[in-house]
Amino acid sequence: MTTRFSIYAIPAILVALAVAGCSSSGSGGMSAGQQISQRGGDISARGESWTDGQKDQRDGQKLVQKSTNRVSDEEKKLKKAQDAITRAERNIEDARAERANGERLIANGTQKMQKAESDYSTIRQGPSAVTP
Repeated sequence: MTTRFSIYAIPAILVALAVAGCSSSGSGGMSAGQQISQRGGDISARGESWTDGQKDQRDGQKLVQKSTNRVSDEEKKLKKAQDAITRAERNIEDARAERANGERLIANGTQKMQKAESDYSTIRQGPSAVTP
């Protein structure tokens, strides 16, 4: 004699076994339906938590990438600014050197003019170039 189960009886047996397993997990005075609902809620809450975690992770990755790009851009701007400062300092030194050269030229020119005036004065006080 073989025992045959109806196709419809198997799911009912599985549910009964699941409920029996749940009843030993300490859910005291809850009915089978309440236990199944509670378990479904627990599973759903974990799914929502997983989804929230994935969203936070994606948002975090986007923020890290955005910040990395911003740091890179700002470092480039800083490098350009430092180069501009270096050029400006070099230009200031060049201008100061040119000013010193200009002041030396003024001093030399003044000395030459004073010598020329002195020489001219000496020449004027000397004898006349034309004999009368």
